[in-house]
Amino acid sequence: MDRLEKLLFGIERTARILEFGASHNPTAPKQDGWRSFVIDYATQDDLKEIYREQGVALDRIEPVDFVWSGGAIHDAVPASHHGTFDACIASHVLEHVPDPISFFQSLDRLLAANGVASLALPDKRFCFDYFRPLTLTPAWIEAFERKSTRHSRR
Repeated sequence: MDRLEKLLFGIERTARILEFGASHNPTAPKQDGWRSFVIDYATQDDLKEIYREQGVALDRIEPVDFVWSGGAIHDAVPASHHGTFDACIASHVLEHVPDPISFFQSLDRLLAANGVASLALPDKRFCFDYFRPLTLTPAWIEAFERKSTRHSRR
């Protein structure tokens, strides 16, 4: 089973999917028939401008349905969509979130009662973070208590 098959395991093409930070490489692209909604930090046009000089396929950047610009992620999604998503996909997103507990609380609000979260995380043994210390549970709790919007220097 390859990476995409693992991320999409058990998720039907007809499912309402919220994909976080799809950027130029969506996991469940609308243009391939997935019933996806994209949440990102910038609009489709802004993302195309950001990636224009990076040699990526700009036509793979999909329309962004919800732009998140800080605060709770669920606040970027209209309340009428809360609790309606069958799946949330976040590929290489969680490691960029300064407060993972709040991220999971937002997923809880956005997912339907039987919804699934599908996450892909980098394996630090094979990436540039190899020599960085592991992030342990107390750091997540501290970030949550401080309502962190940026990673700590640790």
